[in-house]
Amino acid sequence: MNIGKQKLYFIFKDTDEASSAVALLEEELGGTEHIGVICEDANLQLENLPQASIDERSDLANALKRGASIGGVAGALAGLTAIAFPPSGVVLGGAALLGLSVAGSTFGAWAASLIGVSEDHPLVEEFQTRLSKGEAIVLVDVDDEAVKSTLERVSSMFNLLGETAGKVSEATQ
Repeated sequence: MNIGKQKLYFIFKDTDEASSAVALLEEELGGTEHIGVICEDANLQLENLPQASIDERSDLANALKRGASIGGVAGALAGLTAIAFPPSGVVLGGAALLGLSVAGSTFGAWAASLIGVSEDHPLVEEFQTRLSKGEAIVLVDVDDEAVKSTLERVSSMFNLLGETAGKVSEATQ
């Protein structure tokens, strides 16, 4: 997450409505670099809309964290085992522990990223039934000071109620 920015989401009934919202947000933000759209049907006209990034669509970031953590622990355990039961004539120390921890962490992050990139982001999972009905999610990064005004402006212009607009929580990023 960018420092001083929060990610907001808005759910629209179709890509035409999402396109209108993107135009409004683009005018407000001065460009589309902080806007991304997610929808189920690849045949819809997303070429006119800014695509959501891979980490906004998939669970890549969370998978990388989990993989690096689990791999680091596994590597540290392997390092401790190698130090406790070294091969004949080999003296192992802290460097072996550190090296195996780093190698395990790297391998774990790599392996988990292969899985995470194919898993849906928690926000996409939460609204999967709506996406399958042709609705679209617009994600936007806004400055902390502009969160309330952006939520209110877009929600009121498009009559968005309840769970159709909000902040993406820390847990799902």
